[in-house]
Amino acid sequence: MNYAKHSTLLVLFILLIAACGDEAKEIDKERQMARSWASSVALIGDSWARRYTTTRFAEKALQRSKQTLEKESQSFESRAFKGQQAKIVLTSLKDISKLAGEMQKAVESGNRSALQRPIGQLRQKAEELKSPNEKNL
Repeated sequence: MNYAKHSTLLVLFILLIAACGDEAKEIDKERQMARSWASSVALIGDSWARRYTTTRFAEKALQRSKQTLEKESQSFESRAFKGQQAKIVLTSLKDISKLAGEMQKAVESGNRSALQRPIGQLRQKAEELKSPNEKNL
């Protein structure tokens, strides 16, 4: 009987470790996605500021980016991940969404110079979201 208790505890412990590993992988996947979004939104703004894309394209791309990031933030938040890395990812998703909205307004008003600050912030955010391995490259 003592063996059965120990076996059950061991199985539960292994499942707990596996679940924590899955959560860490999921958070890392979301971190990579947030980094990609930061770079993509910055590229959209930079392309419009340099007159490489049309106003209509930039408006729609930024609007869709903001909408998608809002949904992704809500989805990530609903999964109730714990820990500092999860907090960083969630804050980043919300910040990137907010910056996409600011950029959309600047594009709508035709203010190309107003994009410099949010583009810089997005590039900084993308840099911050690099994994330790990526930072060493």
